[in-house]
Amino acid sequence: VELKYPGLSPWEIWLSEAQERMVLAVPPNALPDFIALCESNDVGWWDLGSFTGDGRLVVRFDGEKVLDLSCGFLHKGMPGRRLKAVKPAEPERSGSEPDGAIGTSGGAPVPAGKGIGDILAKVMAYPAVASKEWAIRRYDHEVQGATVRGPFSGRMQKGPSDAAVLQPLEVRSGKGISISNGFNPRYGEADAYNAAYSALDEAVRNAVASGADPDRIAVTDNFCWGDPRNPANLWTLLKAAKACRDAAVAHRTPFISGKDSFNNEFEDREGKRISIPPSLLISAVGVVPKAQDSLGSAFQGEGSRIYLVGDFDPELSASVYGELAFPGKGMAGKGPRPSAAAPTVYRALHGAIRQGLVLSCHDISDGGLAAAAAEMCLGGGRGADISLDALRAAAGGGKRGLDSAALLFAETNGCLLAEVAEDKAVAFEAAMAGCPHLSVGFVSRGTRLRIFRESGELEAVDLEKLMKAYMSETEKIMAEGSESGPAGGEA
Repeated sequence: VELKYPGLSPWEIWLSEAQERMVLAVPPNALPDFIALCESNDVGWWDLGSFTGDGRLVVRFDGEKVLDLSCGFLHKGMPGRRLKAVKPAEPERSGSEPDGAIGTSGGAPVPAGKGIGDILAKVMAYPAVASKEWAIRRYDHEVQGATVRGPFSGRMQKGPSDAAVLQPLEVRSGKGISISNGFNPRYGEADAYNAAYSALDEAVRNAVASGADPDRIAVTDNFCWGDPRNPANLWTLLKAAKACRDAAVAHRTPFISGKDSFNNEFEDREGKRISIPPSLLISAVGVVPKAQDSLGSAFQGEGSRIYLVGDFDPELSASVYGELAFPGKGMAGKGPRPSAAAPTVYRALHGAIRQGLVLSCHDISDGGLAAAAAEMCLGGGRGADISLDALRAAAGGGKRGLDSAALLFAETNGCLLAEVAEDKAVAFEAAMAGCPHLSVGFVSRGTRLRIFRESGELEAVDLEKLMKAYMSETEKIMAEGSESGPAGGEA
């Protein structure tokens, strides 16, 4: 075993944890190819041993046997821990917070004196939505020059990308690799099952939006939880694990690895233990058939149609808008539900992307459809016209009576916005046949995001106002760093 520094005793070498190292089982006939692959990528490798089939784990150091243990005892010798899971008590409802199943009122009313534009600005400034440039710029995200699409999208590199797309230098086929994530602790606080399912769906959705083939995506999990000995924490952990299984089977995306971090708790001044919300990060890696044709989220052409793709099922509970409208109470409800149509929709959309029918694509997540459209506008430096009547038709069923705030800011799984050139609209609709999709607006010449209904324009929001809100956190943090001098800026 290659050591980082000398002097470690055998037990330290055997038991110490290490980052970015993996143990692989390689068939002897594949060993030459494996070694060549490692060396071509400057990756170190060490032959640790072999399988004997005798049921014993034997470890040697300097030729001396330092461990000889029965595999039966290793796996079954220790008594298993038995833990108890108990469903947490439902949070008390005052009747003023948004309903878990939105009725015709839309649950959360538009705050008095606040228009759509003011609400959207607040949503764009919300930490989960606002630009992460303050963090991204601190790290080199284009190592070795393999980045085809980075964390920013558009001419000014201000819009958020749904995924990073890399084209490894040794790959000659033109294929690329997408890297995407899904994470929403607000959902975890509302309902652990829906939260975990949503995280996987979002990771896959982001990958597909960038051009990844939904049949070539694998995922990994990162659980951050409180003390699992707490019966309520264990209940949410079990629900999240079941959702991971269900979502992975539905999307046909295998889990190839994972990790957990438990006991994320602290004591307050009264000695009460406080646990973090159930928080699950799902990361997805996918194959992009042609890296150079990967998509960004920024609007590309004036006059293009904007399609809402997917089963539009707007939900205000656990949404950014719910938290803004009802601080501390917006988590009541279950959060967005799983979308049964999503796997079929993603495969149809990928087919349309492969045919060159889509100019840009962006998933709908934090902040709802209005935030997604605004991000596409900011990335492309172009305005957009969005039809509330079309959104109401897309919601369908018992949700057609939703108010404008719910249609624009409620959150949903399984949905994306796709920009399609007017002359390719017919072909796009043919490619999406059998899947929910609807034209909900157009990319405009101006620099405003306009919301329409049959009676005319409801409101128009200047992109400058939205950009100011979107960049507010980044500008604040960068200003604080510059005021503290070079050292502070580097921290």
